[in-house]
Amino acid sequence: MKKIPSTYRPPNFFITISQGEEFNISLASIPSAGYTWNTQYDENILELTKPKETIRITDAIGGGVEELFTFRAKKKGSTEATMIYKRAWENTPEKTMQFRIEVK
Repeated sequence: MKKIPSTYRPPNFFITISQGEEFNISLASIPSAGYTWNTQYDENILELTKPKETIRITDAIGGGVEELFTFRAKKKGSTEATMIYKRAWENTPEKTMQFRIEVK
């Protein structure tokens, strides 16, 4: 039986995970306004295991979604995943969030 990955959302910015385990970071987004989340992370410690998944949280037109990033902890160590919320055509992010990750 495959273990379901734990999901972390703000304000839970500290993640402790075992090597080899998967975990999710889920963030609210409004793509109809042009905003999406992207991530920067240490590829030596973490692996993004599948493309970002978008989950509708309302049936309202232009409503919000959750953007789900699934990572696997490749090796032990401390690192951060920086989540960047911005429009593709803008240089300055609307906001950024940092998740501190400890792989044991």
